[in-house]
Amino acid sequence: MADSTMNSIQDTLRKTLDNLSQENLTRFKYYLKDEGKIAWSKLTDKKTTQFETVDLIVQAYTKAHSGQVVLCILKKMKLNQMAEDLEKELNVETTASPSPETYRPRNMNKMAVDFGKEVYGETNESSSTGSEVLCSLHGEKLKLFCLEDKQLLCLVCRDANAHKNHKFQPVDEAASDRKVEMRTRVRILQKSLQNLQDAKCTYDATAEHIQTQVQHTEKQIKEEFEKLHQFLRDEEAARIAALREEDEQKSQMMKEKIEKMSREISSLSDTIRAIEIGGDDIIFLQSPVHTAGSREAFRSSDQCGKAPGQPEVQSLGEDAGDCTIHSCHSGSQHCTPRTRPV
Repeated sequence: MADSTMNSIQDTLRKTLDNLSQENLTRFKYYLKDEGKIAWSKLTDKKTTQFETVDLIVQAYTKAHSGQVVLCILKKMKLNQMAEDLEKELNVETTASPSPETYRPRNMNKMAVDFGKEVYGETNESSSTGSEVLCSLHGEKLKLFCLEDKQLLCLVCRDANAHKNHKFQPVDEAASDRKVEMRTRVRILQKSLQNLQDAKCTYDATAEHIQTQVQHTEKQIKEEFEKLHQFLRDEEAARIAALREEDEQKSQMMKEKIEKMSREISSLSDTIRAIEIGGDDIIFLQSPVHTAGSREAFRSSDQCGKAPGQPEVQSLGEDAGDCTIHSCHSGSQHCTPRTRPV
């Protein structure tokens, strides 16, 4: 029964890893490598499948605790849903955690120390609890700094072959020198930062000046074109008014001529009618047509009765073809007329 349960756990783990994407599987192997029980070469072997990865976990941590190992790694990877599903299948309490003897992150402390050394550098200063950093090989105080290897050493490490003929410095002197060097670098960086900030301020001011210029120029352009538009509107109104006045004058003139012609037509019609009627010779000779004044009037009427020529009337708005466009130059008080070719 126990073997059946263990095989069931192994199958569950295989199914879980099989659901991982290739990227997540690679991350899973990195976390697994940090535990230090499985060789990295085996984990990175292309022939190692998800099933074989589970077999490696079981061999390293036993079947009883392999489920807890996988569960903890999934939680570290923030694959919470997958971890929750696995937890249900393994029937493990959420608060359960592997015992220190079976599953202990062996390299976590070493990783933290390495990270601290990389960021802050190794020192022999006491920690906040008052304890001193000791040599991991010999348990001695770290009193020297190797200038060649850039490492903190104890007195025993100094005499080792690995550091033969190397130059050393006391920890406090090495730290002091590096602090001076770092302060120099910081001053250089601060100066560079100040230069960048000054340049940024200059660029900001230039950009603001450009925007101000653009807005001012845009306003000027709009004002000048508004003046031009207003001038054209005024010019249009003036020309239309002149055209209507001309129309009224010429229409009145033609009306008077037409009335005069109508009166002459009526007079000639009466004369013609009188001549055509005829009658007694004595009466005919005594008619106004044969009197001296009447004959003169007749000649005048005869002259007026001739067909008049076509009246010479100038077309309305004939001068519109010679329109002059006045261009207003920016900044000037007067508009300069410019004749547009017909």
